[in-house]
Amino acid sequence: KKHEPAMRLLLLLLTALPATVLSCADGFNTWLDGRCFRMNYYSPTYYDNSFSTCDKDNARLPTIKNAEENDEFFSALKQYNSFSAYSFWLGLTCNGEKFVWADGSEAEYTNFADDYNCTSSSTGRRYYIDNDRLWYESKDGRDYGINNIVCEGINRSASPCDSFALLQTGKSTEVCYQLQGQEQTWNQAENTCKDLGAHLSAIHDQTLNDFIRRTAVAAGKLDGVHIGITEDSNTGNYSWSDGSEIDYDNFVPGFPSDSYGNCVAMETGFLPGQWMNVDCYSTKLPYVCTKPAFYATNSQPAGCPVKTQYAPGDEIFSPAYPQAPGATSCDYLLLEPNQNKRAEVTIDFFESNTCCDTLTVYDGLFGSNILQTLTGFYSSPLTIRASSNAIRLSWNAKSGEHVRGFHAKMSSCC
Repeated sequence: KKHEPAMRLLLLLLTALPATVLSCADGFNTWLDGRCFRMNYYSPTYYDNSFSTCDKDNARLPTIKNAEENDEFFSALKQYNSFSAYSFWLGLTCNGEKFVWADGSEAEYTNFADDYNCTSSSTGRRYYIDNDRLWYESKDGRDYGINNIVCEGINRSASPCDSFALLQTGKSTEVCYQLQGQEQTWNQAENTCKDLGAHLSAIHDQTLNDFIRRTAVAAGKLDGVHIGITEDSNTGNYSWSDGSEIDYDNFVPGFPSDSYGNCVAMETGFLPGQWMNVDCYSTKLPYVCTKPAFYATNSQPAGCPVKTQYAPGDEIFSPAYPQAPGATSCDYLLLEPNQNKRAEVTIDFFESNTCCDTLTVYDGLFGSNILQTLTGFYSSPLTIRASSNAIRLSWNAKSGEHVRGFHAKMSSCC
């Protein structure tokens, strides 16, 4: 009894903390059933290369559990590229008695092109799936023409930053960061950050600016680091690569200068923490990738929301967010009362199964003019603007399993 007040206080403190939920590791995406995958294109690739590529990232070759998943793999692949043919190695082997997957489970489903048997003489054989969606046996794992490496993430991360480190800024949105020591051009660096679900660092106050500079100096990077601000050569306007607002800058006096390039770097040595513009294509520097930390909000009710019409400032959620929405289809009508303004929606967070779940953004309340269709995982906020004062969102989840859905906010402009 004497401990009850302390326990009640502890429970109150715990419920006040932001909740973390499981997410895919950096570079991976939700393809089906909330499982995390990544695809690399090679031509050709042998089994050993595919295996080691996945293994070095704490991943494994994929498991396919049933006929539906077999088809969904190809639906997911087509969302990422326009290849006309796909083939990749499976995490399937023969242990001398039965077929097993890389996680040790028995293969209760197979889709072999022929009558392959698992015997003591076939333990070294490997298996791949071809464009006809049938599975083929390889005697040595060196068949020519397998053109993709598909890796399945072993674990989902409970950290709000995945493999990045967390910087607590004291603001409503905390920042995840990762210093990349290899020197690259600005464009190469931004692409590397995007592959990790981030962008080159977007800096909105002196605290983060100083922190990035100290991080670089501590790692011995004294010649500067790329940051995520660039100039549009047509308009002369500067913008952050993650699309966020420019509300802070720290340029060296006299910069930006028309005599230099359209990209920007932070000086970490003789002008500590100040910015200069540099050439986007020839200046190679280390860099810091940043992204917002993800915390779950309070859970939303299951099923489509009772509210269907939204105004500027309103928040919009998928069913049960941030829990799995399940198989649901919902429409959301976004209306700016002033007909002279244009409706906008910002997708703050989005995670769905690429195989089966989409959010379609339509221009106007009626009609079929699609502004954008979203699927998979988006690591940074995305703002979509209509040509009029109205937007229609159509959420269509055929799976909706083990993913978090979406969180959006309506606004208007112009």
